[in-house]
Amino acid sequence: MSGSSETSDIRERVLQAAGPLFARGEAPSISKIVKAAGVSRTTFYRAFASREELLRALSLEPEPETRERLLETALDVLSRDGLAALSMDEVADQAGVSRATLYRLFPGKQALFAELVKHYSPFERIAETVEEFFGDPPEEVMFQVAVVLAHLYQQRRGVFRAIAFELSGMRSAVEAESGFAVAERALASLTRYLYRQMELGRLRRADPVLALQAFLGPLFLHVATRPMAEERFGVRTPLEEAISALVALWLEGMRP
Repeated sequence: MSGSSETSDIRERVLQAAGPLFARGEAPSISKIVKAAGVSRTTFYRAFASREELLRALSLEPEPETRERLLETALDVLSRDGLAALSMDEVADQAGVSRATLYRLFPGKQALFAELVKHYSPFERIAETVEEFFGDPPEEVMFQVAVVLAHLYQQRRGVFRAIAFELSGMRSAVEAESGFAVAERALASLTRYLYRQMELGRLRRADPVLALQAFLGPLFLHVATRPMAEERFGVRTPLEEAISALVALWLEGMRP
């Protein structure tokens, strides 16, 4: 049997096995597809360069979770290698999609990083919180902001470290634009809010940026060192109770 004929037979075998799986509304993994077809992963990739090629052969649109899978894979690679060494080809390969699909969704490395910041960082949630409760007193709004930060940091500790490292190390204008543009809305909303509260006499007058740094610094220090404090010093203060105490200390210092 010639090589092209063998590949054609493998493709047909995989298509016949995968078709019914997708028809049932499943989103089967490559492992499940090759098991149903009775072939190895290596054999599968001889016939189909990627999962996306299989979907096209089945006349199916790329799955909605493709974007999510790419972001999760890119985050793993970013955490391991950093942005400078991140390989778009490796992201596509590990996610099981074609390079064309990756570049259609994310035109380049900076666009991919900007989407990672937007998707995994707390900036969007913070902006929404501040804008929704802009007229409320700082005792309520700053506590809500602190809770959002603390809970998201606990859930995505590794994500925060990777993104914070990349943002702090950016040098070029292009990098700064792609990374910090995503955070700009949240930071602008917070500084506007603090300035407005100072005008209303609810907070003492100060540089809003310095006031924001004084607010964020203790919060990040607490959530970053909390596991060590629990393990070595037996600290068992519930998270929201600790956050409430830190916010109260900040409010006391910012009292007119």
